[in-house]
Amino acid sequence: MTRCYLPVAVLLVGLAVVARAPADEPPPKTLTPAQQAQLKERDRLGAEAQKLRAAGKLAEAVAAAEQMLALERQLFGENHEDVAGSWELLADLQQERGDVPAARRAREAVLRLRATLHGANDWRTGDARRALADLQRWATMSPAERAAAQRAARLNQQVDTLLQAGRVREALQHARVALALGARIRGERHPDYADSLHNLALLYEAQGDYAKAEPLCQQALAQLGEQDATVHVGSNGDAFGVADNTTMTVLDLLLTTEAQAVNGVLYGGNSMRSNHANDVYSALNQAGDIS
Repeated sequence: MTRCYLPVAVLLVGLAVVARAPADEPPPKTLTPAQQAQLKERDRLGAEAQKLRAAGKLAEAVAAAEQMLALERQLFGENHEDVAGSWELLADLQQERGDVPAARRAREAVLRLRATLHGANDWRTGDARRALADLQRWATMSPAERAAAQRAARLNQQVDTLLQAGRVREALQHARVALALGARIRGERHPDYADSLHNLALLYEAQGDYAKAEPLCQQALAQLGEQDATVHVGSNGDAFGVADNTTMTVLDLLLTTEAQAVNGVLYGGNSMRSNHANDVYSALNQAGDIS
């Protein structure tokens, strides 16, 4: 499962809260027709890089990603989140190729950019820092261990695709294998293990088996050290059916939010309540609490 602009805990129960764009993202500038053409070419190169990656043509994927990065630097300059994202893709591709020095340079570029754009304590900077540390550990793995780690990552990506296609039973098989591989290669304290637990929780939830989903959710929170974390909802209590200034555990917050769905849509489309929920989740992203 891929990460998004929600707190890690939100991912663990698969809530459909759509967070607003980060406040530190600069407003988009008006592009000239030539720049718009460059942007289209950037998008084409990004799709081509992913297609080549899926086909196992990593050298060609790297070349496409490098061209994409060059266009973005022309369009947006050095300090832009899209540029950081392309460096991140390059790091992944180089790591999959086994080119540790090139992957390290790309990971370091991501870390520098995310720290510049969002600050040293932002969760995106933390993710970049962990990815760089993971690369150092990955470099010491045997070829067999690297292959197993890559297989686990691919399986987790396939779980998302299968779930969206409604192939839950097949996705469950992939998720169980990914969980076992992750525990063996990286250990149960690694964030990727929590991601695999999250995948299983989502799949059991999709089957309506909440008795199995909730313990996995709690276990994933425990792996991340969040099982006892609390959240102060401030003046946004109506989004969670509680009084303002209530303090809730992260898990209770998420389960309460999920219960507020009408026909699969959180808050039945009530934008005010949804915005109040987003205020709390954005605070979790940034600081872990709201006062």
